[in-house]
Amino acid sequence: MSQVTGKDSKEQIMSAFSQLLGEYKKTESKVATKEEEADKQKNEQLLVTVANYTVDNMVNSMAGLQLDFGNIITELNERLTRESSKLEELKQAITVEKENLAKLCQIRLVADAFYILRQEHQEKLRILQNRHNNEQEAIENDMTKTRKTWTKEQQEFETRTTEYAEFLQKQREQEEGDFEYETERIRQVEMDEYE
Repeated sequence: MSQVTGKDSKEQIMSAFSQLLGEYKKTESKVATKEEEADKQKNEQLLVTVANYTVDNMVNSMAGLQLDFGNIITELNERLTRESSKLEELKQAITVEKENLAKLCQIRLVADAFYILRQEHQEKLRILQNRHNNEQEAIENDMTKTRKTWTKEQQEFETRTTEYAEFLQKQREQEEGDFEYETERIRQVEMDEYE
């Protein structure tokens, strides 16, 4: 449908009117569906509702909207501030945990070093124990040999002493026997001379 302005000619106005009348008759002869009826009713309700809008209502509504928007922005700002604080706390917690992890790594390093030193100490202790046992065994062997040697020497000494004592005893007996014999002989000789 074309719009007609005040400057249009009579012919143009009549042509537009004829066209509008034709469209109206087409619409009037057409049966309205339920959907079209519902749309029509909805449009009428919309017109009633919009008719109640005034400039004051619109200004108040916009002011309320602006106030609500300001409140929402303030609330969002507060929430963002809280979330930012949480983020900072998380960053600090991560830093603390990293420090704790570094300390744990140092503790692990110290424990590993202690384990290695302990193993080395035990190995040295085992070597010293073996050396001590070997030296102890060598000393005991030497002592056993020395005792055997002393025992043998003691037995030899006792044997020599016994043999020497027996020799002395025999010699004394021999000397006594010789003395008695000589004494008896001298006496016999003296007796023989005396007679």
